[in-house]
Amino acid sequence: MTAAGAVLQESVLTSFANKAVLRRYLILPLLLGLTLLVAWPRASFAMILATDASNDTILWVALGLTLAILYLNARLGAEEYSPEAASHVRDYATLTPVSLSSVVAGKLCFGILHTIFLVALGAPFLLAAFAVSGAAWPQFWRMLAVIGSAGFAARQYGFFLLALTGSRALARNTITIPGIVAFLIFTFLFAPEVNPLQVLIDVSRTPAALAARTILGIPAVTFLVLSSLLLGGVFSVSALAVLRVVRGRAAGGGDGRG
Repeated sequence: MTAAGAVLQESVLTSFANKAVLRRYLILPLLLGLTLLVAWPRASFAMILATDASNDTILWVALGLTLAILYLNARLGAEEYSPEAASHVRDYATLTPVSLSSVVAGKLCFGILHTIFLVALGAPFLLAAFAVSGAAWPQFWRMLAVIGSAGFAARQYGFFLLALTGSRALARNTITIPGIVAFLIFTFLFAPEVNPLQVLIDVSRTPAALAARTILGIPAVTFLVLSSLLLGGVFSVSALAVLRVVRGRAAGGGDGRG
């Protein structure tokens, strides 16, 4: 089995055979179920369909799904729920001769697949909100694209922190979520075009204006998706660079695990 395949297999076992991780998946249905209940329109379903009036139900569910996936993916990428798997990442660099590019590729592939899984887990709630929100199908698909790409970036951000901090779990756990919060606040204030929450608000409330908006000649939603994917790629390459430095230090007689 290749190194990428071994890492992919280990990630699958960690994410679907670890009870601590499985319990975290309950965050999505619990949070989204509560959000859907609170945001559900007070008019009867028949009246909603008859009037075709728009409301913010789908927006609130989309925001809840985004925040939940950002939280889960950042922590899952950093292996916060599986300390044993977390220790293996630097072990690949210090104790084995395997290609570090393959290790990062395995993590990258699983990050994509697992993000799709988490989005699919929350999609039924988004679909239920869509049914009563008076939204159009393009809005629904754009929301899924924004949520999925932002979740991928958060996943690779967590993996980068894992590579950077090594066995210093307390330091990693201390900065993982605050880093996400800081990014959301900063971009909301100064770069809303790359803030997934702001773009979701625009998709829900001003879809026509958003569809006509371009950034560097690229449609606004596409720009956000591409920016998120690029950011995830940057974190992946950065993690690879860190692991190569760790391997170099270990080969030179340093510990490399700190």
